[in-house]
This record gives sequence, C-alpha cells and structure tokens, in this order.
Amino acid sequence: MPLLRMSLAQLSRADPMASDGELEYLGDSIESLVHLIIGGEVADDQTNSAHRLWPAIVREVERNLPNGDFNLERLAFSFRASERLIQKIFAAHHTTFSEYLADKRLSAAANLMLSGQRGQSIEAIAYWVGYRDLSAFYRAFKRKYGVTPAGLRNCGGTA
Repeated sequence: MPLLRMSLAQLSRADPMASDGELEYLGDSIESLVHLIIGGEVADDQTNSAHRLWPAIVREVERNLPNGDFNLERLAFSFRASERLIQKIFAAHHTTFSEYLADKRLSAAANLMLSGQRGQSIEAIAYWVGYRDLSAFYRAFKRKYGVTPAGLRNCGGTA
C-alpha cells in the first residue's frame, strides 16, 4: 500500500514538461501499480527503472552548478523521488551525490580557467561553479588537481 500511495502522489504532481526519463520512471510506476492491483508480483526493478533517470540527473546537476545551495534534497525533489533512491542511483555509478557534484564543479572551474575565461578572476569562477567559500574551493581544487587554481592558470594547464 505505501508503494501505491507514493506512486499516486508522484503521478498527481507530474509536470507536463517532464523529461523522457521522468515519464519513463512514472510509466514504470504505473506498471507496478497495475501488477499490485491485479494481484501479480511486482518485480523489484523499480530501482533498475530509476537508473534510467541518470541522464536527466546529470543534466539537472549541470544545470544547477552555479547554485551554491543545490543539494541532494533539492535534486530528489526535482524528480519527485526519495533521497534514498537518488543515493542508490549514484551508488550504482560508483559515486555519491556530494562527490559527483564536487567533481563536476571543479572540472567546470578548471575548464573555465583554461578556456577563454582567463580574464575572469578565480573568485568569480569559483562563485560561478557554486562555491561560496573561496578557501574551500582552493582546498578542493588543489586536492583534485595537485595545483592551486592560480598555478593551473599560470602554467596553462600543463600540470
């Protein structure tokens, strides 16, 4: 019965502008509901069908890179899914939400520093990719790339 209530709640909030992945996930939920109603067994493939959300999740994370307040709760809400389900999807891709978000933000920052954005300050780039704490940005950047943001910019990316 909780699955039925959860799925009906998801369907009642369906966005007419939902992505194909979201619609496919909702379609799988409807299929599971039908199996429940007619008394059939529901294969535990809801998690597997949710993995089809991965491309949409990737797009949503990239779209929200500049949002320093973006977190797992907001991501789950945007897909009308539980945080636990989203965590399982990231785990299936051998990462966590936090690791994935940090990696995307740092990669975007490095790309901006090495591209035509050389005129922008490191602080502006850090802010643009969602870091509100500059010292946290510097620490994470150095941990990932082994060089400071200024060092990467000065060596032209040969580090």
